[in-house]
Amino acid sequence: MTSSRERARTGERSRERRRSLGIALEGDRSHHELTRLALLAEKLKLDSVHLYEHLPYRSAWASAFLIARETSCVKVGPVTVPALAYEPLMLARLAASLREVAGERALLGISRGAFGELIGRTRPKVDEFAAYLRRVHSLLEEERLSLTQSWSKRELPKIYVGTSGTKVSAMAAKMPFVSGVVVDNLWDSGYARILSSNVREARKEVSLNPEDFELIARPFCYVCDDRRAALSALQPILRGYVAQLIGDSPMLRYAGLDTNSLKEALQGPPAQVEDVISRFAFFGTVEELEAQLEELFDSGVTQVVLGYPLGPDPEDAIRSIARAALTLNRP
Repeated sequence: MTSSRERARTGERSRERRRSLGIALEGDRSHHELTRLALLAEKLKLDSVHLYEHLPYRSAWASAFLIARETSCVKVGPVTVPALAYEPLMLARLAASLREVAGERALLGISRGAFGELIGRTRPKVDEFAAYLRRVHSLLEEERLSLTQSWSKRELPKIYVGTSGTKVSAMAAKMPFVSGVVVDNLWDSGYARILSSNVREARKEVSLNPEDFELIARPFCYVCDDRRAALSALQPILRGYVAQLIGDSPMLRYAGLDTNSLKEALQGPPAQVEDVISRFAFFGTVEELEAQLEELFDSGVTQVVLGYPLGPDPEDAIRSIARAALTLNRP
């Protein structure tokens, strides 16, 4: 159990850093619309645009290249790519190409994967996933990815690992080339403290600086004044995504749930539905967003990327998120 003194130290560390906010966009929108939303995020000085690489939707890579060409400041990339869908060489080629277009703004997130049933594949085991990450990194570090000419300049994108559990988080934290973990549906500050402590201890075990490792929370988000409308919008989204994205992980168990009981809870009375959704997603006004973000950052999270569907009007939601960023970083 984390002591009050340790929690205070975690809060002090997080306050010393800039409270970084970004957005995550789903491929259910056209590439043109995704680019337009990314341009707005850049104009409003948000830090990053994550593109979900979920197999039922448009390719995140196409949008990543389009957005990278149209923007100049915002970080962008597919976060996270399912390892079960990409051979290491194919992924390394795409990542190196994005780095060439986006420069230091290029992001690459890699997870074990979701929606594998669509292509008849299962997620790799943890040790297999570790080997996969090392192979991708090795290919990106090689002087050339081509047998005939040197076109890759060894300039790596920032690499994140997508996970919601402590085992993969600790594994990723021990890899010097991994910049951080991205945790879908992380909105519970209690579980965030567990993950923060977990990755810090893992870094110390291998003599790596814990301060150089990011813990990125990526909850679903619905910014609006109508709580009933927000819950109505998020309820089917959580039913459809959570089992795929976090499965029967410690995150669910921390909430006293498993995939079956989660689905049952989301079909229960309104008060129960609201309680369950509040553990995995944000819904409410921009003022409520600011207050809840403060608590999450104080738990050890270093960046929050607000995700699908953002709100009834995604442009208005992005403006609200940018306003929250300004408030959180006010001197």
